[in-house]
Amino acid sequence: MKRLISVPLEQMILMGALQLRSPKLKALILTETVEEDYGTPPGIEIRKRMSSLLRLGKNLGEAADFAEDPAISSVASEFIKGTVDKRTKAASFTEEQVKTLIYRLKLHRNARIFHKSLEDINNISIGNVDEEKFEKMAAIMEQTLSQVRKGFDQQPLSHIGKRQTDIEAKKLLEDLVTFVPGMFVSTGLPGLDRLIYGWERGNLVTISATRGGGKSTMAMNMGINQYLLTSNNVCYVSMEMTKKELWKRILANVSKVPHDLVRYPKNLKPTQRKQLGSSWKAFHRHGQDKNCTFTIWDIKDSYFTPMKLESYLAPFMYDVIIVDYVTLFYADGADTWKMQLEYSKYLKAMAKRLNCVVVLLTQLSDEERVKYGRSIEENTDYWIWWRWREDEEQETGDVELKLAKARHTSPRKFPAKFMLDVMKIETQGLLPYGGVSGDQGKRGPTSRSDIFSNAGDY
Repeated sequence: MKRLISVPLEQMILMGALQLRSPKLKALILTETVEEDYGTPPGIEIRKRMSSLLRLGKNLGEAADFAEDPAISSVASEFIKGTVDKRTKAASFTEEQVKTLIYRLKLHRNARIFHKSLEDINNISIGNVDEEKFEKMAAIMEQTLSQVRKGFDQQPLSHIGKRQTDIEAKKLLEDLVTFVPGMFVSTGLPGLDRLIYGWERGNLVTISATRGGGKSTMAMNMGINQYLLTSNNVCYVSMEMTKKELWKRILANVSKVPHDLVRYPKNLKPTQRKQLGSSWKAFHRHGQDKNCTFTIWDIKDSYFTPMKLESYLAPFMYDVIIVDYVTLFYADGADTWKMQLEYSKYLKAMAKRLNCVVVLLTQLSDEERVKYGRSIEENTDYWIWWRWREDEEQETGDVELKLAKARHTSPRKFPAKFMLDVMKIETQGLLPYGGVSGDQGKRGPTSRSDIFSNAGDY
């Protein structure tokens, strides 16, 4: 069994996760390997500790710093500290080398899985082998093959026919025709939910409008509804506004107290202060009662990339990640169109890896396309855009939204009411065809007024 475990391999991979300068390569190790991939006790302990720290939003630091963590054993400390030469080597890994190390780690894990299954089959085969024993051995082997295939999930293949067992074919059919609670994530626009059921997990959704057109307000409003109406875990990632600015927008939205007064609370009336308190309490209590979270993450890192985004947020298992907005990512010298192409592809793949929905904000060009190139339009699963056409629209707030791309349904247009004084947007005039809400697995109140009706006061 010792031959199936490689101490140097596990040490190099874990050191790489700490020593590498590239956030992309760090994220590759942390998202593509799990605790079960490691076979040595210190390797398992260190990978488990890494996951715990990431869930708490902590920085892992370099290997020498990590070795000083009092929460790990002395054996694990020596394992991850290694030598100066090993740490230097780990810091210089290329992407190809990292992928090769991960591949070899998966091979060792699969070898251990096969070894265990062969031991189980050998134990069953002691004595006379009858039909019942043979079926048990065949079931063990089928289960083992399934586990091994899942171990190489970077480019998974889905077979039907000779490359799939009868058990796997039956399981695939069951997956296709069985409704799973939570398989859809609410769009955050209740009328649109009734039309398309919601976004599918793994989708990239793009929202576009001209400068000052209300993109952030729309995305925030969608996120608030996803949190309140269907109890999804939502993270709003802002590279433009501070968390205090964003929390004030949320407070205006849920309380219906004008945003100008929330920004400048000196002019608040006593009744408005009371309304703010009761609404904030209800917003907070909802997450406690329904076991969900609304997170704001305001980015101050000038070199922030989607790779850093994934490495930090992967352990938290969000249902929705809203990114405001794409051109504020660090471009590393690349042209804006090329940056949007690469980053939109990465965010779409990230949505699949994290089993969530990523909502990406972009600017709209004068030609009513995504500004700085059409690559995002090609990569996204859904694209909603609008623009203020007349001054009257800005006064009335009546705007026509366009679902210009919908990978799993037909494009549509639908009206919305922009109430920017309270940072609130409502969709109107949508007729259901199916009558199912966006996230059937997390049934909540039919309207936000149900949540806030009995909030009480702070």
